[in-house]
Amino acid sequence: MDKSEQRIHPVLGDDNERTPKNARRYLVHLKKHLSLPLRVTGIEDFPWEEPFGLGGWDRNEHESNRVRT
Repeated sequence: MDKSEQRIHPVLGDDNERTPKNARRYLVHLKKHLSLPLRVTGIEDFPWEEPFGLGGWDRNEHESNRVRT
């Protein structure tokens, strides 16, 4: 079991396939346990960041998009 599965297992149990039903179950869990607003980070670029990473796009625009609340 990888790290993400270890985090998800206590919420979904063995029925942890990527289905709309489980997405709703996990959303209910997140809404119950997270305090908003929150800061979201990722270990990889988000899809909207790709043009900035590949070059040619304004670095200041990227920074302002990254810290949007």
